[in-house]
Amino acid sequence: NSFQILGITYKNITDLKNIPLKTALVIGENAADDIVKANGNIIKDYISKGGHVLCLRQDSTHLPNVNAILEKPFKSVLPDIDNPAYPSLVRPSRNCFNINPERQDHPVMSGIHRRNLQMWSDYTNWEETKQSFPAIYPVTDGFIPVDKASLATTAILCNYGAGLEGVALAEQFIGQGSLILSAFDLVRRAGIDPVADRLLLNLIAYNATKEEHELYQLITGTIIWGDYETEKGILTGINSGLMVNSTPRIPEIAKSKTITITEKGDQFAPGLRVAFASRPGLQYVANGRRPFGPYYLRGFSAMPEISDKNSTEGEGRFWCRVLPQVNTAVTKVWNPTNVSLVIKISVNGKDINQEIKANSTSDVDCPIDSDKIEMSFKGDRRLVLLETAFINKKRNN
Repeated sequence: NSFQILGITYKNITDLKNIPLKTALVIGENAADDIVKANGNIIKDYISKGGHVLCLRQDSTHLPNVNAILEKPFKSVLPDIDNPAYPSLVRPSRNCFNINPERQDHPVMSGIHRRNLQMWSDYTNWEETKQSFPAIYPVTDGFIPVDKASLATTAILCNYGAGLEGVALAEQFIGQGSLILSAFDLVRRAGIDPVADRLLLNLIAYNATKEEHELYQLITGTIIWGDYETEKGILTGINSGLMVNSTPRIPEIAKSKTITITEKGDQFAPGLRVAFASRPGLQYVANGRRPFGPYYLRGFSAMPEISDKNSTEGEGRFWCRVLPQVNTAVTKVWNPTNVSLVIKISVNGKDINQEIKANSTSDVDCPIDSDKIEMSFKGDRRLVLLETAFINKKRNN
């Protein structure tokens, strides 16, 4: 038993109808059975009154039973990353390495760095004469939200895969409490892999405390869109709908030359395919984000594909917290085209529409009346969001 190996004191609960609120409830790996499903409303009521539940890894057979507890369901992803089929199966895979911590400063990541989530120790004693592969993947049963709108009440703590679409660790808030769902392969590594042990202990400790359970990240500085450090995990891969805008980094030797974009390039990402195919030395770097959603990742190369090809407008959104004195969100928007375009920015349901003139950059001010923010952007997919700052701005009465 992994809890015994790690010295964690626990007791089994058989009466789910009378769970004390001071109890930190844990659903073991693949332990979400029919009993959990039958008592889903009871457990949900326990959470809504301030209880916290840690649900360890559940495969595709058991995850539906967890959904009986949740208000916003998740679904398992089934493709195996080691499946040699070509072209590859639909992403994301259920198992993966190089896991991305969206909130590096979160309590569950205490003492764990990004590099520690690349690959883990094998516990199968695998060697070359055996079939299959060594068990080195930190995540073995990833999942995704059924509805991306569920991110309004769900904190994505770790994700993975192309476009960071797969979810490795999430906390869904229900009433005054929450349920933490993990896809990490932890229990079988107890006493073997120190990083896995540290993560499990962190999860247990975090689940047992009433403090530090925050749905939204606190933003205290300017967000430089496309810069991961300043975005602080408020965008969770393609789920946000805000796609990184890339621009070429022109070598010094070529700055005096003209780079021509051909019609063969993607109309929303000019020259991207041409550059990758014929100019491998031309590097593309992040330079803002574009309202591009809803979209999905297509094919072996995971190219972004627009869901509604008849529309030139895209949208994206995020949620965050700001300091109490903040009353204005200022977003710098760039229009790189030769025609005027309109951006629509909404903050907590209040809309601001502003025309961005051709080949220019403009600041768009949006009033704020709460320290919890839902912010969305809608407009032509060629518009680029460069920065967003939350400030206290003097207003005329």
